[in-house]
Amino acid sequence: QGNNVFMNVAAKGILRPTRELNLYGRIGGGIGSINWTNNPSSNNSCNNQVSAVGLVGLGVGYSITQNLELHLEDNAYIP
Repeated sequence: QGNNVFMNVAAKGILRPTRELNLYGRIGGGIGSINWTNNPSSNNSCNNQVSAVGLVGLGVGYSITQNLELHLEDNAYIP
């Protein structure tokens, strides 16, 4: 079973404890695909369903220069 998200849109709230460090959270939604395989008695079937998904995420960003920032982010997609 797998969950793939094709596209998402989210609002992002940012806290800046220092000039170089950003802490942020995201909430929004997207379009995703849920794939699953069923194998009863070696009779394989594969299903694919495209649907809307919810999105929540947390992340941290570190500014290396004024135009370059590294990000570490974790998102959860909710079918």
